[in-house]
Amino acid sequence: MSPCNSMPVFYSLKDITHIQPWQVGEMAQLLHQLQQTGQTIPESWIIPAECFQQALQKLVAREPVLADWPQLLWQTPSVTGYAGQNFAQRLRRPILGLPLNWPLEPLLAALKTPVVRLLPSLWFGETEASAEFVEMIAAQMCWADVGAVETAIKQLWAEMVSARSLAYWQHWQRDVAGRSRPYPQDIGVAIIIQAVEPVQLSGTLTVRSDSIAIQAVQGLPKAISESFPDSYHGHLPTTHPFTWQQGYQEHSYQPAGNSLPNRLIEDCLTATLTPTTAREIVSADAEKALLKLAKHLQTWASKSLKIEWLWPLAPTPSLHLAQALGWPLESTASQPLATAHHPSHELLGYPASPGQVVGLALVIKPGDPLPASANQHIIVAAEVEPDWLPLLKTATAVVSEKGGLTCHAAILARELQLPAVVGLADATHRLQTGDILRLDGDLGLIEPLQTQPATIPSSSPLPQVSEIDCRTEIWLNLSQPELAAAMASLPVMGVGLLRSEWLMLTVLDRQHPYQWLDSDKQREILLERLAAQLRPIAEAFFPRPVRYRSLDIRSNEFAQLNGAPPVESNPMLGVRGTFSYQQHPEFFQLELAVLKQLQSEGYTNLQLLLPFVRTVEEVQYCQQLIQAGGVDQSPGFELWMMAEVPSVLFLMPQYVAAGIQGIAIGTNDLTQLVLGVDRNQALLSARFDAHHPAMQAAIAQLIHQAQTLEIPCILCGVAPAHYADFVTFLVQQGVTGISLDAAAMEATIRAIQQAEASY
Repeated sequence: MSPCNSMPVFYSLKDITHIQPWQVGEMAQLLHQLQQTGQTIPESWIIPAECFQQALQKLVAREPVLADWPQLLWQTPSVTGYAGQNFAQRLRRPILGLPLNWPLEPLLAALKTPVVRLLPSLWFGETEASAEFVEMIAAQMCWADVGAVETAIKQLWAEMVSARSLAYWQHWQRDVAGRSRPYPQDIGVAIIIQAVEPVQLSGTLTVRSDSIAIQAVQGLPKAISESFPDSYHGHLPTTHPFTWQQGYQEHSYQPAGNSLPNRLIEDCLTATLTPTTAREIVSADAEKALLKLAKHLQTWASKSLKIEWLWPLAPTPSLHLAQALGWPLESTASQPLATAHHPSHELLGYPASPGQVVGLALVIKPGDPLPASANQHIIVAAEVEPDWLPLLKTATAVVSEKGGLTCHAAILARELQLPAVVGLADATHRLQTGDILRLDGDLGLIEPLQTQPATIPSSSPLPQVSEIDCRTEIWLNLSQPELAAAMASLPVMGVGLLRSEWLMLTVLDRQHPYQWLDSDKQREILLERLAAQLRPIAEAFFPRPVRYRSLDIRSNEFAQLNGAPPVESNPMLGVRGTFSYQQHPEFFQLELAVLKQLQSEGYTNLQLLLPFVRTVEEVQYCQQLIQAGGVDQSPGFELWMMAEVPSVLFLMPQYVAAGIQGIAIGTNDLTQLVLGVDRNQALLSARFDAHHPAMQAAIAQLIHQAQTLEIPCILCGVAPAHYADFVTFLVQQGVTGISLDAAAMEATIRAIQQAEASY
């Protein structure tokens, strides 16, 4: 339809018989062969590998390293942490910005569906399976629109040089190269563009010579990675029905634009709450079709295969095969039951806090009592709550099934400088207490090990920063007094964000903060404890400012503590922030008394940061209590507010008139409220963050209003550490400063210096 030089860009799957396997990749080759045996494959077209090669050639002038493809994957010096992520972003950026201008309209018309899926089809050679690598790469789902498809193509291409890709080849180098499997001589990167139709069920079928494994979910396969699919594992049964193992599924997905009664639209898909799992609705015809396919594949295939199957939502459905890969992993059917749960390759979640560690897993399932200590284990949990902070201090790393970069597990881990991986579906079922794990928080990888390695990776606890040569101010996020002395050696402006709830958690004795106000004696005890927690931080950084953000807890966050109020139906939007001070002024007055006591001891560097401010009246009320407590009389005192509720976009002049002297943009909550997403859902938090155009517009407006009103504006959040172009955006807008976790400091400072040099 359009040339990549002299050859067509697109091939129909049914027409690739005489095309070199390198051009179409392993998956397309297998799907084509299965189609030739009579299996039904969704309408599929191929973008051959030569197009990727020629795209890289066009970009060499902009990024010379790309000329070394694919050798750059294993010849690049090992880089870890945010530096590794920034190097990968440097390689990805020109690919994502490449104009394609391909005539995709005829292809999309041939697919005949409003939604399409793009799948990587890779070629590592005749004898090397690509499955392990392909499993790391998420398929792209998008509207059947030229612009959307071009973006999805470039996203898949960019994944070839992502931080995860570089880590994969470093793992290959460590564990494989130099033994029986050399590096591929070349790597073919083709893409399958596939029609997406509504389905009742979908799943995977893994066929080996001695066993089969089936997974099933309701709706499209997207749910497989987010749920615990119903499953069957064992020898090939002679009859149906299968003996399904019950799983768990919250949502099912369908392509948008169909007649299904869905409610929640996310891009090109609709999501529906699923009260039952797949086994409740799987029909006898579907089971017969799966059994027939498994028998066929065991006789047809010369190697183990993993198939993705679809059961269409149609009056007379038949089994469709959407993906096929040679599966290089050994069968576990004959292994003892006690070890059958061990995955035999890396598990992939979302990187949340940098660092690498090897240790034993401590699995904490919902409802399990919290142990007194993690004993330097890797905590694996469905979700981590803020009141777990004392436990996390005894751990070496954190894994959470739920959440994204801004969930509590991620923020707490970065605060404590613990490597962390979040959004790892079903981690508490896939791992068991006592498993030996290699965890890479830079890349989101977890590798189960059979034995403890001779050398254990470690990360430097302190950024290697001796001076900061940039106009943009660098501040530190810090709430733990035991880290203060070491962190104070960093050449930062001060502490830009001290979260009070994390400061006090270790001294609450499992009592809710409000419970401590029941008697004057308890109040005095807590006052002294909080002063003892805050004093080392104020002292270590004196005379640099320390901005104490007063208490902001949602009713669900400390719900496990004694005396906690009832959990609200929607805690995110409930009684929290400065509104809660109007309802419970006693605790805010206690916090002010702590600040006043330390000010009287000479710590005049303490400032106050108000959280989650909704209205001007809340600030005015807080000002009355501040003035009554005399906290504002200290010479170094300033009153700041978090800019994290969208009303600040419209009320900034009024806030300044009420006495606000600076703003700290809280991108975590602001992103939730501007874009309407739940930051604890890994799926959403991975797609919607401060890098979104709507968020950038809001942040730019806040920075410009602060400049007009002549007050400083700093930004608190993880986005600068993950997007170098976001740092450039902040510098161009003129942000006063950025407040960072220590682990992100080196890479962010380099990005700021580069941005300032070019602006």
